[in-house]
Amino acid sequence: MKQKQIFGIVALAMVAVLGVSMVSGFGFKGLGNYEMAEEEIKVQREAVKDAIENEDYEAWQTLMNEKISKMQDKITQENFEKIVEKHNEMSEIRELKEELREARENGDIEKVEELKTQIKELMPEGKGFRSNKIRMKNFHGKIPSLE
Repeated sequence: MKQKQIFGIVALAMVAVLGVSMVSGFGFKGLGNYEMAEEEIKVQREAVKDAIENEDYEAWQTLMNEKISKMQDKITQENFEKIVEKHNEMSEIRELKEELREARENGDIEKVEELKTQIKELMPEGKGFRSNKIRMKNFHGKIPSLE
């Protein structure tokens, strides 16, 4: 019975670590000045893994509290508004891309060009058609031009 409890605790801890890691790694990327270096993330993950493997609750708790304190600085109304804004922009882009797909299927070249222009205006620099050439081939097998 004790083994099942230990296994359950370790499994729960791993899920918690994974959840916190995903939020800290992806949830606030680009918001404010909080961007951890890839090496720092690897070091933290390894430390958490070591704490779990060594069944060292105090070390694990300290690591989790450090992550939480770093994240708490980013839990602001301003950052929430940025997240909502990005979500809404991405929803609009998805809708436009669906319209674009339909326009291509229908052969409506004028509508295709209009939608590509709208998408280009909404997409962040370095994203969109050129960064995703394979998926964005049009029905003629050509890569669409945004110029």
